[in-house]
Amino acid sequence: NAGFHVVSPAPRGSWDWGREFHDKMQGDLGGGEILDVVEAAKTFSAKLGIPASQVGAYGGSHGGYATMRALTLPERVNEYAPNFRFGFGLSDFGISNLVRYVKNCNIPGWITDMTSEDPAKNPAKWLDRSPETHACRASGPMFLSHGSNDKRVGIDESRAMMDALKNCGRSQDVFVELPGQGHGYKGTRPLIDYYRAVFGFLAGLP
Repeated sequence: NAGFHVVSPAPRGSWDWGREFHDKMQGDLGGGEILDVVEAAKTFSAKLGIPASQVGAYGGSHGGYATMRALTLPERVNEYAPNFRFGFGLSDFGISNLVRYVKNCNIPGWITDMTSEDPAKNPAKWLDRSPETHACRASGPMFLSHGSNDKRVGIDESRAMMDALKNCGRSQDVFVELPGQGHGYKGTRPLIDYYRAVFGFLAGLP
């Protein structure tokens, strides 16, 4: 009724990923699982007759990373050309630099599991898989939000991404810092502030 359609693709596993999703993602973080999202968006766009410019991505944590990655994909990933440009993205407490993240997060085992190595020992690959590296390729406006007290994904991830977007000469992106909030948002006032910012961003889209 508000004019939005939402699709949540999970072709390789359930909401909590599942074994198949995990195994195919391992060592390929930022690769196949992002291409899955792109293919879902392409199908969604075609079936509903909605142009790519009006199709967005959103998510939090790994989903925030996936959103930023989907909007900043290089022309080829895993020898595949995605051929789709998202119109906008909303990333909550997402990871923008995999090499920096593994040094600062409180679950380094997760990232080394997903990359099958310490990203710092193979920076060329994992910086290439980092949205911050390709910020200037961002295909549409981005909304970033982050809690200042997030221990799982530090707020520097969103701050750095916003700085990278600004350095590309972009002015349409929005960054909202939520004081005292952690990995997820709680409390009436913070949630009101968050959703007002989200709806304001969506209302301002072309």
